[in-house]
Amino acid sequence: MRKGLIALIIIFSLLATSIFAAAQVKFVSVTVNPTSGKPGDTVQVSLIVNNTDTDPSGSTIPSIVLASTQLNGPNNAVISAPASLPTFANVINGTPQSGSFSVKLPSVAPGVYTGTLTATDSSNPLNKDIKSYVVTVNSTPSVAFVTSSVLFVGRESDTLKQTVTVQNTGNIPLTDLVVNTTLGDLNDDQGRKVVLSTNPQKATIAPGSKQDFEVSAAIAPGHDLLKATGNMYTTSVEIAKDQSPTIPIEVNVVPLTCSSGNQGKIHIDVITPDNGDEYEAGAKIPVEVDVDNRGSSRARFQVEASLYNIDRSRKLDRVLSDSKSLDASDSARFTAELQLPVDARDSDSYVVYIKAFERGSESTNCQFVSKDIQVKEIKDRIVINSLDISPLTPSCGDTVYGTMRVTNTGTNTQRPTLSLRSEIIVQQTSQSFVLQGVDGTDNTGIWQFSFKVPDKTPQGQYTLVGSVNYAGLSTSAQQTYQVVNCNIQPVPPVPGSGSTTVTPNTGQNNATTSSAATVYAKKSVFDQLGSALDNVPTSFWLFADMVLVLAFLVLAVSLARRRR
Repeated sequence: MRKGLIALIIIFSLLATSIFAAAQVKFVSVTVNPTSGKPGDTVQVSLIVNNTDTDPSGSTIPSIVLASTQLNGPNNAVISAPASLPTFANVINGTPQSGSFSVKLPSVAPGVYTGTLTATDSSNPLNKDIKSYVVTVNSTPSVAFVTSSVLFVGRESDTLKQTVTVQNTGNIPLTDLVVNTTLGDLNDDQGRKVVLSTNPQKATIAPGSKQDFEVSAAIAPGHDLLKATGNMYTTSVEIAKDQSPTIPIEVNVVPLTCSSGNQGKIHIDVITPDNGDEYEAGAKIPVEVDVDNRGSSRARFQVEASLYNIDRSRKLDRVLSDSKSLDASDSARFTAELQLPVDARDSDSYVVYIKAFERGSESTNCQFVSKDIQVKEIKDRIVINSLDISPLTPSCGDTVYGTMRVTNTGTNTQRPTLSLRSEIIVQQTSQSFVLQGVDGTDNTGIWQFSFKVPDKTPQGQYTLVGSVNYAGLSTSAQQTYQVVNCNIQPVPPVPGSGSTTVTPNTGQNNATTSSAATVYAKKSVFDQLGSALDNVPTSFWLFADMVLVLAFLVLAVSLARRRR
């Protein structure tokens, strides 16, 4: 009996020793870095676990398994438990091991989120430790376009519509969100507008929700041409313009070539121009179109051609051909001519729109095509914009004042001289001056001049020729004027009887007047005597001539008698 009791005491002692000296799982530390972030950010959770067996010869824990709950936040918001957690193997007592895992913050309400970590001895589920960790989700407004781009293509009087979808990708509501564009003035060169609007004008969008905006482009009647590109963006109480994403938007107003589009029994074949054809700035563009009447009856047709600068949204020229009557299955060639401006630039895009239509039935029988052409800039070219004088009907002795305006439409800077000549004046020449190229701000010059109509100028029509000379080239312009109230014989003009001034065109008023200086030529004694006798009556000279003839006869008779 006594021996059995002693055995039981020994067994309980061994068990007690085993219990109190067993391995123990323990969290040494759990840290979160960074402690907060916005949706989409990732935070790192680092931890250290240890086997805290007090017996130096205590057991080794085969593995410690880590588990985490979901993280609970405000208003029942949650962050899902991390999917991948570390495992610690062969944890020796007194020898800590470290590990980490990451948590990606979803788009949840801002606030503090708390989760619970449990470290468990794989060989003894009762051997475990529990530790909480905290992550703060910051308040983060965010928005995204679901729609990738917006394109409007239409003609005058059209109202175009497209749906643009926006999503709140942040974690707070977006208040009074508005969709806007960076597009500026959408007017054509005549001031006709394209008006953009959205429905609704503004909206409040909950986190994660989407909102559709109907964007409309109303093109004014008569709007000629437009190609505008920019970006769409959003603004709200929470998001400024520079924080918004963008998508591209383009508004393209094309000419109203055929009012109802291509339709009817008509066929056109454009001979010229063709895509890629190159023309010099200021050149004429020949338009040749073969029109085929594929209808069943005789009809009268006409061709219209228009030239546009697409980049500057501007119509440059428009022409109509003569109309022609065509029998059924008959065809004819129609011709016209477009004019490129002298300041056309090769960096711009140009399109020729050509349409053929039945007179009086354009809405049902019309065909059109477009051709892209190229412009070749000229290096050396100056044009005379105007040659004006006043008065146009001067009298003898009057001073005539005038201006000649010139523009450098070439790409090279020039130093031209201007000259002036007419039948009754000595040629005048200006000093040279600088004209910048077509891309410069000072590419226009104004020459102010004057000349005096000589006193002895026959009345009649005369031609004034103005010329500009530059880079070995010359360009001229003419202006006719009528000299009146002069019934006397002409004399050569007095040299230097005019004055000239060249003024670069700086955009200011250069309408100053140059007064002609009065210049007197020195005369000989005979010229002075002749001038004094100019006022003697003609009858006196006739009487004097008769007296001289009679005196000569008397003298001749007297000499003859003496010789006898």
